[in-house]
Amino acid sequence: ICRKTAERVLTGFLERVSRVNATSQYLYRVDDVILFGSMLSDLERLGDVDVAVNLAPKVSESVAFREWSTARIRAAQAKGRSFHTVLERAYWPMNEVYLQLKAKSRSLSLHELAQTKHLPNLSYRVLLGVPERLAALIPTGQAI
Repeated sequence: ICRKTAERVLTGFLERVSRVNATSQYLYRVDDVILFGSMLSDLERLGDVDVAVNLAPKVSESVAFREWSTARIRAAQAKGRSFHTVLERAYWPMNEVYLQLKAKSRSLSLHELAQTKHLPNLSYRVLLGVPERLAALIPTGQAI
């Protein structure tokens, strides 16, 4: 993709992050976002937009978490979503956030932040979150 398209994809993604964090609909919020990959280069033609996110529950109390999770699952089922496994059902509140963030964009490559700590010599830019905490989570990485 061209850089202009990549920048538009990244802008749209960050707007969706803000919407997820601002609404009470979702059980999870996006705490951290890093950008990595070809978007950090000076190249005009890029492969895709690589971002990694860390999600955190919006509530910490276990009963409230379970109730909110059940409500999100029921809302999805009411809209026609079916779950084929117990795990698919259990992870729905998190997966719905990932689906919202991805927004069916083929140019956006969305990753869990935990996956990036295994990438050697990772260069990244912090878009959301505390840089020092992220540096500790990605010990082999280098913030730019």
